[in-house]
Amino acid sequence: MIPQSASGQLSGTQLIHGDHGPGSEVAPSISVTSTFRAVPDGDPEGVGAMNPGKHIYSRYSQNVTSRVEQILSKVNQGHAITYASGLAAAFSILVHYKPKRIAITGGYMGCHGTISTYIKGRDIPLIGLDDEFQEGDLCWLESPLNPTGESRQVFRLALFGYTRDLNLG
Repeated sequence: MIPQSASGQLSGTQLIHGDHGPGSEVAPSISVTSTFRAVPDGDPEGVGAMNPGKHIYSRYSQNVTSRVEQILSKVNQGHAITYASGLAAAFSILVHYKPKRIAITGGYMGCHGTISTYIKGRDIPLIGLDDEFQEGDLCWLESPLNPTGESRQVFRLALFGYTRDLNLG
């Protein structure tokens, strides 16, 4: 593996090929299948997003996203997860934080649809970004605002949220 620079930044080679082991192909092969193999012995532990030999179903893991996640994990010095769409990522935020209320004003209709789907059957009120926040609220920030392009004061809202221990999505 190529070492990081003294400043801790990754080299261009690491950003492009940081997931390669010795002798691996330059790019993942193209596959038109969605199912690679059966789950070994019906054991879900036999699958693995970061291990190409354990790819089972392409909606769970496959070579391209696994490689992107490995590179992004190195860039961010953590564990990265990629999603098939922004709305899938948005829904995962809701599932992860389990908000008591969601503060949102305007924005992308797809996010509003995702939030509507999430709150069905749950007692989760929607409030505006200018309303009073409470513990357990999720402040949904979008900037620039879709479709108007209006820029929000993200720093002000983020600082407000962090000083009150609110979740920001």
